[in-house]
Amino acid sequence: MIMACVRDEFGNFAKAKTMWSNPVCPTNIGESLVLSHAIKWVHKLQLTNVDFELDAKLVVDYFNGVSNDISEFGAIVEDCRRCCNSF
Repeated sequence: MIMACVRDEFGNFAKAKTMWSNPVCPTNIGESLVLSHAIKWVHKLQLTNVDFELDAKLVVDYFNGVSNDISEFGAIVEDCRRCCNSF
């Protein structure tokens, strides 16, 4: 299950979204897919100045770092970076 929550600048709840994903995948790939869906959802909502909070340290480290990971996980994180930069 993919879950995302939007809060305002004071931390108050604004919106939430859940999605079901049928395939079972490794945690790092699942967490990176959650970030990808959240970024695209926030863009669709036309929100600006958004901070994303994740509980997956590996995803955060890869997203913020410079990595040339050619795995599926690396490709998803790179797509997240591209989406953030283009929005």
